[in-house]
Amino acid sequence: MKFFRWATDRLQGRDGIVCFVSNNSFLDSYAFDSFRKRLADEFTHIYHIDLSGNARRGRGGNVFGIMVGVGITILVRNRAQVTQHRSATINYYKVDDNLKGPAKLKLLAEAGNIKRVTWHILQPDENYTWITEGLHAEFSTFLAMGNKDAKEARGIETVGATFKTLFKIYSRGAETTRDRWMYDFSASNLVIKTKSMIDTYNSEISRWIRAGEPKDIDNFVLSDETKIKWSSRLKECLVRKTETEFTYLSIRNALYRPFTRQFLYFDSIMTHRQGMFPIIFPNAASELENVVICIPGLGNRKGFGCLAVNVISDLEIAFEKAQCFPFYTYSTDGTNRRENITDWALKLFQKKHGSEVTKWDIFHYVYGLLHHPQYRELYKENLKRDLPHIPLLLNQEAFEACVSVGRQLMDMHVNYEQVDEYPLELVSDKNIPYVQRLRVEKMKLAADKQSLVYSKGLTIAGIPQECFEYRLGNRSALEWVIDQYQVSTDKRSGIESDPNRLDDPQYILRLIRQVVTVSVKTVELVKELAEAVTAEDWLGESVDVSESPLSAEIPPQD
Repeated sequence: MKFFRWATDRLQGRDGIVCFVSNNSFLDSYAFDSFRKRLADEFTHIYHIDLSGNARRGRGGNVFGIMVGVGITILVRNRAQVTQHRSATINYYKVDDNLKGPAKLKLLAEAGNIKRVTWHILQPDENYTWITEGLHAEFSTFLAMGNKDAKEARGIETVGATFKTLFKIYSRGAETTRDRWMYDFSASNLVIKTKSMIDTYNSEISRWIRAGEPKDIDNFVLSDETKIKWSSRLKECLVRKTETEFTYLSIRNALYRPFTRQFLYFDSIMTHRQGMFPIIFPNAASELENVVICIPGLGNRKGFGCLAVNVISDLEIAFEKAQCFPFYTYSTDGTNRRENITDWALKLFQKKHGSEVTKWDIFHYVYGLLHHPQYRELYKENLKRDLPHIPLLLNQEAFEACVSVGRQLMDMHVNYEQVDEYPLELVSDKNIPYVQRLRVEKMKLAADKQSLVYSKGLTIAGIPQECFEYRLGNRSALEWVIDQYQVSTDKRSGIESDPNRLDDPQYILRLIRQVVTVSVKTVELVKELAEAVTAEDWLGESVDVSESPLSAEIPPQD
């Protein structure tokens, strides 16, 4: 971006041409919406040859043998041809993804100049998206789960009607930037680690003051990661001379990865970014009644998914930059509980599906629809660029089916530790002591995925293949558990992570069986939902949300 800006400034308001061979992620990344708009405003013609080659997207060969996609961009300012100001004409040509790098270079050599390229004229949408293939216009007419303006204006009484959203607020997942220090399967181990790091941090503040408060913080602070792990925010707290002390109240339950509960030290200093979780789960009591729907943030590359949790969620729980939509919010002391679904949305649903519809029904409906395979497939490109928009179903039976499935899925995903264990076959080596057979070091799934080496002396067989259809991000639920529940040592800090429980040696074995049950049942429920609800149930009629059906009375929030 800086080089494009620099080159454009060299024209100094006159006509001319800018040309770069560069990374072409700006073509379709939502983070570059404003950049694309500016290019279209400042030039009269834009030409882009998309050579692709992004290794993360598996798109053919790369002309430079690098990991990122490559493109040739030619920006032309020729105002003599334009009678009035308008956005640039955008000419686009995409080289075949399947070609290898040398073949792509040969194609360019044979073309010789831009006149011999068959250009496609792009028509950007309202968000200045150039590549609109796969985007569906009706998506924007559905009900937005949330938006930044509504979140920032949550104290406004008519936030739902004003911004036309289902939820008043939502939050990024918790971000520590020092997971090995701030998370642990053992509460007692977490206490030891946290106390040690807090002592080091407070000592560094004192040492910095005694040294005359030097401005070069990066080179001053202790860089030994066996004693402390710094982040930008922690350094800011040091400069403000903000000392802290350990408190047991900050030891909280959290879901670090899917079906992977850990203890988290959660406070305003040791946690790099808390998000809005201090008002979502202000204390342990709120975990008994509140539920959060976690979805990917914008620009996700791992595929869409969602997961309901009743504890603090990590930012990278399974999706990139997880966004979390709670049912309740509170004051920071745990009082003043409020429902997070807007009254405006409730009235809209009641107008469509009857006065008996509750906010819990809407919450379950949203969770059910987000699991719908046709919804995910149809709007997969939209979901990369925007938070979900939720259609109102036309059919009452379809709505009730979606609510029912969403309720069952949510109950099972939140309370996965209480579901029945799947009847898997245990193949044991009797020569290995029973206690050793229960201890996990690193589990390994067989190539055919029908069995799992659980430990030395124990193999789990008879794994149903349909359980791998339940995916969260780029892994199945079972594969997430296999990945997370292993003994490992962090090379930088030397901290060991051990998921085995001395007080409950069978926990991981039980968890494997329960997650298989959850996976199989989820696949069944999703298939049931796909049969009961189809795209025709929401595409037959566009929902007009331009006018509020009824005024909304929403109590002010902190």
